[in-house]
Amino acid sequence: MITIIASFVIGIMSSLAATCIVFLRGKARLRLRFRTIVALIVRMARQLELDNYVPQYIVTIDRHSGVVGSILAGHVGLRAVVSVACQHRRLPDGARETRLDDVSARTLSLLRGSRVLVLICCNDSGTSLSCVVNHLRNLGENAPIEVRTAAIYTSVSPVIVPKYKGVVVGRDTNKPMNKIISQLPWATEGWRHILGKERLPLG
Repeated sequence: MITIIASFVIGIMSSLAATCIVFLRGKARLRLRFRTIVALIVRMARQLELDNYVPQYIVTIDRHSGVVGSILAGHVGLRAVVSVACQHRRLPDGARETRLDDVSARTLSLLRGSRVLVLICCNDSGTSLSCVVNHLRNLGENAPIEVRTAAIYTSVSPVIVPKYKGVVVGRDTNKPMNKIISQLPWATEGWRHILGKERLPLG
């Protein structure tokens, strides 16, 4: 009798353990692999090298881009990146307004006469990338001498198509941009996404 009960308990515990393993493996597969993104960044560094382009500054847009931009900086010989933030808000008519915050705007005015690569991790609509590039080009005498653009992930037809790109969403992958954003390896539990209610409940 004891043997039967013990076998029953062991069977249940084995089933629970197997279920947990399957669940955890499935959850892990939902995340993009960090080494996959690093490989895309290294490939972008090679694109810059083949183009004989060495930026003096990499300007990254928002948090995700700060992560990838710092890795790219290491591969092109820069010590750090300049990180700026865009503010997004939904207007009463449904349109989305995107603008630089005041600190970012003042920071960009210091890049006068330099070669600048503007990098965004995920270039979905292109509004953030366009906002930063237009601001730099409209600085007059404080404008950089050259502005180029890059994105690790970009949609097929954003407002601004980056010169350097890793993955074109909708061409190189069928995974939609909102899933890519939510599955970036550093976007761990507790990470708060901008306009998250509009974009990120994925199931």
